[in-house]
Amino acid sequence: MPEEIHTVIWSRVIECVKDGMFAVTTEIYEELEHLPGAIGTSIKESKAVLRLEIEDDEWDWITYLEHVERMRETYAEVISENNGNRKNTVSLNDISIIALAKTLGLPVISSEKKLATG
Repeated sequence: MPEEIHTVIWSRVIECVKDGMFAVTTEIYEELEHLPGAIGTSIKESKAVLRLEIEDDEWDWITYLEHVERMRETYAEVISENNGNRKNTVSLNDISIIALAKTLGLPVISSEKKLATG
């Protein structure tokens, strides 16, 4: 949703980013740093508190990896990289987002488009 339409929501998201209540893996950060406007700027300015790296003792990356591996095994048949990137599957980046949220106890916010029904 464009920032100029939902100014209150985006301003609160930016507050969460600046307050360190928003976390991403390196792969996801690389996608988000291209967002335009104030949200993109706040993400770039908050890189140090947003981006979490494996083997950084500031967070529980071991539990994160455990979640990733468990989900990769459990959901192998619906992971796009395992299935020729076919439609209606999830990517390993999606798995990493969910694993990170589970590890940190944070909600997942998605900008994916809703599939047309029926």
